[in-house]
Amino acid sequence: MGSNETSSVLKMEKILAVQSDEYIKLQRCYVELERKYNENIASSGNEESGLTSFVSRLSLTVASLFGKNTYADIYIRSQTRVFPAHKIVLHARSEKWGNDLLSNIQELDWNDLHEDVVLSLLRWIYTDLIDLQHDGLALDLLKAAHRFGLPSLLGLCERALVASVGVRSCIRFYCVAEEVGASTLLEYCSSIISTHWDELTTEDFQHMSGPLLFEMLKTKTKHPLHAAVRLLREDVVSLCIQKYGDSLVNTFSENGLLPLEMALSSKNDKIAQTLVENGMANINAVNMEGFSLLKSALKNGDAFSANFLLDQNCLLDLPSKQSSDTALHIICNYDPDNISEIMDVVKKILQRKLNINIQNIKGETPLHMAIARRNLEMVKLLLKVPNIDINLLTYDEKCALELSLSMGDHEFSIASILLSMGARTNRTKSKTGDSLLQVFALDRHRGEKSAVFLADFADLDHVNFRGLTALHIAALNDMPNLVKKLIVNGASSNLNHIDCGLKSALHIAVEANAIDALEAFVELKNKSHDIDFNCQDINGDSPLSLCLALKRTNLVSILIRGGSDVNGKNKKNLSPLHQSIKNEDSDISLFLLEQGADITALTGKFL
Repeated sequence: MGSNETSSVLKMEKILAVQSDEYIKLQRCYVELERKYNENIASSGNEESGLTSFVSRLSLTVASLFGKNTYADIYIRSQTRVFPAHKIVLHARSEKWGNDLLSNIQELDWNDLHEDVVLSLLRWIYTDLIDLQHDGLALDLLKAAHRFGLPSLLGLCERALVASVGVRSCIRFYCVAEEVGASTLLEYCSSIISTHWDELTTEDFQHMSGPLLFEMLKTKTKHPLHAAVRLLREDVVSLCIQKYGDSLVNTFSENGLLPLEMALSSKNDKIAQTLVENGMANINAVNMEGFSLLKSALKNGDAFSANFLLDQNCLLDLPSKQSSDTALHIICNYDPDNISEIMDVVKKILQRKLNINIQNIKGETPLHMAIARRNLEMVKLLLKVPNIDINLLTYDEKCALELSLSMGDHEFSIASILLSMGARTNRTKSKTGDSLLQVFALDRHRGEKSAVFLADFADLDHVNFRGLTALHIAALNDMPNLVKKLIVNGASSNLNHIDCGLKSALHIAVEANAIDALEAFVELKNKSHDIDFNCQDINGDSPLSLCLALKRTNLVSILIRGGSDVNGKNKKNLSPLHQSIKNEDSDISLFLLEQGADITALTGKFL
């Protein structure tokens, strides 16, 4: 709706509100004026006309007999009192109190009427005066007037009620008006209902009969079945199904809701059951957001709806339109703190035959999602399901083991379970050739603990597409704990590959200026591990000659402590002493001499 249309609607609503107020004021004035007129007529004593005088005296006489035993020939029994009355007065008011009814009886039983209704009714019968103190009294008198055939009283009550009807009372007044045939009140209430339809609640309609409400819904709304569900009226829902069959049960309302969806959201089991059993509502229907009713319920944490749909044997593996998530994917994406709210639903789903390994648009299985969400309780439940494939990869090549090692669980409880179930540790990434161990080593100190844990299970000497092993990467990222773990577990410290220029892990550590990693190598060398501090890369440089070429003089002493040969020569036939002299580094030259460097060594040419 455009802004101009909205403005016009608001103006019309204001105009209607003003006119309604004016109408109410006029009705009140009319009722009061009519009351005073009747009072004056009854009490006037015009002597000019004998007939008028007689009628006036007769009216006054009848009025004076109200509540008196004088001439009384019948009695009215209420709940607590017995009122004296006169058959002729009753007969004069209504044909229903004619001679056929009253001739042979001495008492009328009005015990079903409230005390104030009986008193007000008798006062009006005798005096033509009525004081409609509140709406409840006016409604009861309206029904009494219809019952006893008192059109004048019915009109008085009807006009009084028209003057006081509001949004909260219009349904109640409408029901009574329809019952007694008060057309003016009925039409007025109907207009209020139409204007304020969306504001009316279930409580407003609770006393309206099913057939009457059904007829109203057919005229007041485009979606009578949806309206009946909204008002929680099972009887009217049944009438709609009888009338329209299954043509409405799977259609959307103007708000984009299905009848079954509405019934479940209001937790009305009876209406939902009626829609499914009698109306053939589709329990696997997809809502406007593209989710099945089960998935929508699970997303909203609605255990009631989920249980109902599961009891109706709804499908579990239906994928969502956008994400291809199933019901189990949605559950596994729950916040771990909230999963207990639907745990009964979870167990019921897992007891059903479903595809536990189904993947969504990202290739994620429910297990992947539960691990990524750190939903440990859900992970443990999934791992108990037969035929679960723990080695499936997501489309970005992540397995359950990798995700579990990324959880920050330093006890590695889930990873340990996965490994005991046969999780593969040596799968490699298609683009880089990195193993899982190398992936965590590349994540520097964030992945070090996971890499250390995995070192007990993985291939330690796997070489990736860059020619690097896990030990190379640990040295590159200066991870001393991982260096120690790998070497102690048997990783080759001397392995070098042509793809990385035949550099050993020591060469990589020198290039990275990884002091802590080098210290770890030295520590393990001194514990008799086979670490060659003199191996050469493709350029013929040992780690010591490489550090001098890079002018990493702070590493010289560490390498010598590890066993680097101070007289070893590189491809250019230069010893470390030659290199330090060329670098004009007198401190290192003196240090090398102190370490036993050969001052007479030649470069291969006479200088």
